[in-house]
Amino acid sequence: MQGLVDARDEILKNIVIVYSQASVRYASKMTDDLAAGDTDAYDKHQAEGHSFYRVIEAYVAEYTSICYNMVSHTVSSDSSQASCESYMYLENYTSPNDPSGEEFTGCYNSMTHAQHEGMSEEECEAFGWYANYYNGKILEIFDLKNDGDATADYEADIRSYLQPVWDHYGITADDIGTLQ
Repeated sequence: MQGLVDARDEILKNIVIVYSQASVRYASKMTDDLAAGDTDAYDKHQAEGHSFYRVIEAYVAEYTSICYNMVSHTVSSDSSQASCESYMYLENYTSPNDPSGEEFTGCYNSMTHAQHEGMSEEECEAFGWYANYYNGKILEIFDLKNDGDATADYEADIRSYLQPVWDHYGITADDIGTLQ
């Protein structure tokens, strides 16, 4: 049975690779179209990118969630909602497991045991889980009502938003490749 599961996982990984490549390619074309002032080509390539991304959306959306800090405006490395919601501010805390008895003041994650000494209470309490966040950003790029932004680099954006997906599936930069 494990052989079947492994085969399925390999097939899914390859589907994600192919349709990621197509999404990246058409995002790149969209950027080039806007730079050339060709809005008709932009609309066509946007629709094609949209359709390619929709093929894999069901398999990738759940891996596009982020843990975001509303004070520092940074994305943390927490990869689960439970971890993201486990931050607490501690003031002059002494752990009963610390033989030296040193006090700690700062932000502590009770799930990962990460400590951020010197982080303010306001920042520590500002972490929030945003489910399918990058999926939403990709859909905004490929939304047919979006007339585009000539200053945007859609290829770079799509690559960035899909990176957590690629990490999940073990997809490398070589698997995705570069555009010629």
